[in-house]
Amino acid sequence: MRRLTTHDTPQLNGVAECLNRTLLKRIRAFMHMSSLPKTLWGEGLRHATWLKNRTATRALDGKTPYKALFGAPPDLSELKLWGCPVWVHDTTSAKLDVRAHQARWIDRVYWPGSRNVSVERNIYFGASAQLKGERLHSLSTSGESTATPPTSPNPVPASMPEPPSMPQTPL
Repeated sequence: MRRLTTHDTPQLNGVAECLNRTLLKRIRAFMHMSSLPKTLWGEGLRHATWLKNRTATRALDGKTPYKALFGAPPDLSELKLWGCPVWVHDTTSAKLDVRAHQARWIDRVYWPGSRNVSVERNIYFGASAQLKGERLHSLSTSGESTATPPTSPNPVPASMPEPPSMPQTPL
């Protein structure tokens, strides 16, 4: 049965308002956890709706809308965290230029420097694997380079010899 509501009173439309509140809470959580600008709220809404359609609901007797539509459960094994850092491979740069640029994942690629959103092909999630004994160098807030200890459970023993240095030849 269809019922009309008084204009400018969305609180009277219970089901739709409940969905709007739920989606808004998810968007707010995405924005808070990722520290991305509020201008990406539309992308957050898109992702929240995508997740909602892959979440079980009581209206479908515990099935997901995706399963009701396609007959098979959704595959969420490749789901990535919204706003996580990604590396995008760049094939247009010169031979010795940087070949990967860091961006953020929002179901597409967000470039913080230019504030653009694009669809990219060669995307890598997470950092590269750290080799045993390798030390990471990062810049501190004062601009000095600091070394962090290796994160592997088996640190390199102190008695391991340093690799021989290459002899320097004059140019």
